[in-house]
Amino acid sequence: MTQDTEELMTVASGELSDRDKAVLDLVDQLAGSAGHREEQIDQALQMRATSYYQTLNRLIDQPAAEFYRPELVRRLRDIRQRRTEARRAPSSVRGV
Repeated sequence: MTQDTEELMTVASGELSDRDKAVLDLVDQLAGSAGHREEQIDQALQMRATSYYQTLNRLIDQPAAEFYRPELVRRLRDIRQRRTEARRAPSSVRGV
């Protein structure tokens, strides 16, 4: 990694608050049923699951988040894109 790249990553990741970083880091730790994930989110961040997912969705569009956790952010963007495409598909394609 070049010094320019390191400096860019430092600047980009510096744009994220500690809470934003914690939101991103928690993704890999969430497991179990929806109810269990909600409890994990509340315990770790003292935030409701809805707020967590809204924050996460906003974060994955930020370049600073991609610099901080590139593989995670790309994976989450891909998942979001596939879900969006599935919702837009005609019902006959979705099997409804």
